[in-house]
Amino acid sequence: MHTAIGSFQNRDGANRAVDRLVQAGIARDDVHIEHREAHADGTSPNSRWDGMEREVAVDEGAVRAFGNFFASLFGHGHLSSHADSYSQHVDRGGYVVIVDAHSGTDATRARSLLAELEANDLNLIDREGQRPLREIVASRSATPIAGTAGTADGGTSTD
Repeated sequence: MHTAIGSFQNRDGANRAVDRLVQAGIARDDVHIEHREAHADGTSPNSRWDGMEREVAVDEGAVRAFGNFFASLFGHGHLSSHADSYSQHVDRGGYVVIVDAHSGTDATRARSLLAELEANDLNLIDREGQRPLREIVASRSATPIAGTAGTADGGTSTD
């Protein structure tokens, strides 16, 4: 799996990027925006992370248990610096657009489109052996938030 990823300072820029990527032929299920905005039901896309005491999350097992999106995406090995970088973008209120591509050519095309739209902190990452983005997003949406009975995290994507 190849992943193109970049950050935007505002929602409009991220939404334009998603629209442009889909118009270019990338499947909508392979594109995701990660952000901190609350959903209509009052939950935050990152409420598992934000709702826990951050010092607990220093433990690698706790990060996995709390569902940190970027740790799930990049794992805890050599790509963990990317997880830290993009988590910081989201913590500062930014929007991160992630695109999974099934070939290096498609990933390069997605990265080029993100660059044209003035994304920051652009990267093209080979996530060989990692779960596809759509599976990570789906599993997070289906998993209850710690400390709440039967409430699912609604942080899938924006349209």
